Order: sequence, then structure tokens, then C-alpha cells
Amino acid sequence: MHRVFCVLVLLVVSVVAQEFRWVDGRGQPKSTKDATKIPASEWKGVTATTKIVKAESGERLVTQEGLVVVLEGIQAPDPISDGTVISFLGSNARERAEALTKDKSVTLEFEGSRKLPDGAFLGHVVFDDSRLLSVMLLEEGLVRLAIEETARRHEVELQAAQKKAQAASAGVWGRVPPPIPALPKHFRGMGLGLYAQSDDFDYGPFIKEMAEIGSSHALISVPWLMEDYKSPDMRPVGGRSASWMAIDRVCKQARQQRLGIAFLPLVLLRTGTYEYWRGNIQPDPVWLWFRNYGRYMARWADVSREHGAALLSIGSEFTTMERHTGAWRAVIANVRSRFAGPLTYSANWDHLKEIRWWNDIDLVGMTAYHSLTNPDDKVLSPTDEQLLQGWIPIRDRLIEFIRRDVGKPFFFTEVGYPSQDGCNHSPWNYFLAEDKPDAAEQAACFNAYFKAWESAPPDFKGEFVWNWFRTDTKADDISYSIWKKPAYDVVKSAFARSKTKER
Repeated sequence: MHRVFCVLVLLVVSVVAQEFRWVDGRGQPKSTKDATKIPASEWKGVTATTKIVKAESGERLVTQEGLVVVLEGIQAPDPISDGTVISFLGSNARERAEALTKDKSVTLEFEGSRKLPDGAFLGHVVFDDSRLLSVMLLEEGLVRLAIEETARRHEVELQAAQKKAQAASAGVWGRVPPPIPALPKHFRGMGLGLYAQSDDFDYGPFIKEMAEIGSSHALISVPWLMEDYKSPDMRPVGGRSASWMAIDRVCKQARQQRLGIAFLPLVLLRTGTYEYWRGNIQPDPVWLWFRNYGRYMARWADVSREHGAALLSIGSEFTTMERHTGAWRAVIANVRSRFAGPLTYSANWDHLKEIRWWNDIDLVGMTAYHSLTNPDDKVLSPTDEQLLQGWIPIRDRLIEFIRRDVGKPFFFTEVGYPSQDGCNHSPWNYFLAEDKPDAAEQAACFNAYFKAWESAPPDFKGEFVWNWFRTDTKADDISYSIWKKPAYDVVKSAFARSKTKER
């Protein structure tokens, strides 16, 4: 009888333990296994050796110790909120990231102690051969570029990787977009806010009416919402934010009416008040707001590319945020890496000179809610001549400033007057005189505007009238709508004269 001896072989597996390393302010090397032990002032340049065990998405990875790392400099397609027809590739990005990293020893590079609200660290994943995971994903066209002002260590490598994918029509760049139309001599545009509570609302009749009044372009606006004026995030809200599918449908309807497409993405406050609006937000932290906003705008760049948009606005009336020049330049750079068409920014009518990055975009955009009479005088029934004389000095100052200090073409992203008594001196205030409708004054203000600007120089590129929607046509309507009001004929006649000049 033979005895069978079972030999148990103990396999000793080498496990890489996560360890953070850095050099302190005195030049001394430091290390720890606990990220909370790293002084905030010394986070820049921290690295850690670890293993990746899974990918939660094309940009979110989990280490063997449970640390979640979000890759800097890229944005993976999201099947739910990406906004493009190729968003299904988001799952491909996750699978590829996992295949490249699972159970591999990697080095994590951090750009500082930046963490997302859910505790995930922002950083780079570097393999033993010094290749960046984000570069590999970009080269295969599985993700897109999304570089931020405060995370530009590998900017050149990341840009080169995306350009390589674009040249090869790889992944998300495989779909050939429609051509970008030439910039028109003059916008005869109409704003179209997609504000219906139902995502199935049919804007087709509105678009047909916009074409009938003589519009050349539809300026499509969709809001995402911040929770309040301090929130660093913005997101779509059901019943207030049209879906990407609804936007796609509206763009196709505009094409059927031979209208050019322009986009004016908006950010509103869910808990906004008369005191707080997007013009005086104070997000905390600022870098996180710009990260979220930059990714929001990058999605709009993708949508603009897919629809051959004539124009994309990279923001609207962010008065308190405009001083962050470097952050805006990063937003603009990301958008340009994904959309080749003209870019603008919609500045508040009284806040042009404070912006230091006009040269980074193609057209100066601004709202036209200027006071035509002194607001303190509360002129409720101005004459046509008073209104025209109110516009002329405003026109001349704008032309002088833009020619002297900017040297770019310019236009109005919003020209609008609520049909209320006093709209001539406070056109931005649609709560001004809710009990005093005045459609005649609305029409007179539009008439003064078009008369003043008909003699403008060629670098003035026109306007978008704010905002097309129907009302119930009651005589006491006080909204910006010109539907079935005297202002309708004023705008239609002005658009017809403008079109004749363009021939």
C-alpha cells in the first residue's frame, strides 16, 4: 500500500503596499501610508506606489487599499449625461482602463491635495515604463481632453495624445461631423430657451415661427442648476433642463427650417433669489467649480461639433467669476480641443472692461439691457427720440472700447425688453411693473435699438432677440415675448432690412 503525500506549497505573493512619498519644505524625503498625515502645504509632488484592482469608469480607479483615484486631464464619455451620440463608448473606456491596470503596480502622481466631495483623489496613473494611463486612453479615442488650470503637469503629452486620436479618427473621433458654417456678416437671431417642463415638448412650431419672422439663427439655451450661490457644482434638473436627446431633436428641427444653430448654455441657481443670481456667485472651492463647469462646457463643445454649430458661448454673465483669467483660459482651451467653430462669451451689459481674456475667444458677446433713460428719473413714457438718443452714446462708447482695447468682432447675445411700463430704463428687470403692461413701450425700445445700430460698422455682427416663446396673448402679458405684440412687426421689419443689405 502506497501512501500518497500531499505537499502543500505555500506561494509567497509580493504585495505592493500603498506608500505616499514626497519632499518636505526643507528638502527632506518623507513617506507615509496614511494620506491624512501629509501636510497640506507639502501635497504638491506627492507620489504613491500601489496596485489598481478595478476601474469604476474610464477615469475612476480603485487601489488595493480602497483609495479612489480620478484621472487628471481627461473626461470619459458618460452614457447618461455625455450628450453625444457616441456616449456608449463610456463602457469601452471603463473596460479598457481596467484591462490596462488591473493587478498592475503603478505610481500615482498627485497635483496637490485636491479631492472631490466624495473623497476621491485627483491624480495621474503612471506605469513602470513611465507611460500615463490617460495618454493611452486618449490615443485610442476612448476619452477626451479636460485639462484644468491647476493640473497642467502633463498638458503637452495629453494634447499630443488627443491630436493623434483625432488624426486617426479613433474612437469618439470616428464620426465625421458636419462642416462649421462661415461666420455670417450679420446675425438676425432669435433666442430659444428650452424651458418646457416636459422633455417631450415640441418646439417645432416655435422654430417655424422664428423662421417666418426672418431669423437667420436660433440661439439655443438650456440651463443646468447650482444648488445655491456657494455651490461648486451644477447639474441638470428634471423639469428645468432639457435632455441631450431633446436638444438633438430641436437642432434637427432648426435645420429643417434652414436656421443656423448657436448655443448659449446657462447656469442658474436652484435656490436663486432677486439678491443672488449667477452674476454674483461665490462657489467654494473655486477650483472645483471651474473643474465642474469646464467639463460641462466641454460636453457642449462635443454637441456643437456634432451639430455643426455656427457659434458656441462659453459662458453667460458670470460677473464675479470673470477675474479668474487662467481658469477661463483652461476652459476655452478644452473647448477648442473638441470644437473648431467660433467661440464667444456673453458678458453682462455693464461688465465688459473687467474681462482680461477677450483675446482668447473669437467674438465679443454681451447682453443689451442698457438703460435708455436715467433709471432714477423713472421715465415711463419716453418719446421715440429720447429712446434713440439714449442708444446713440451707448453705441459709440461700445464701438470705441472694443476697437481700442479688444479688436474683435462683437454682437449682442440678448436684446430684449419686457412689455412693462418702464422697460426702457430697466430692461433687465422683468419684475419691474407687473401690474402695468406696456406693449407699446416694448416696441418703441426695439425700434430705437434697430435704428441706432443700423449704421454700425462691419465689425458689429448683429443680435439675438431674447427670447422666442408664445404667451397666451392676453393684453396684460408682461414677458419678453414679442408674440402677437407690436414689437413683432418692428423686429420682422428690421430683420428684412438687414437681410436686404447682406445681398
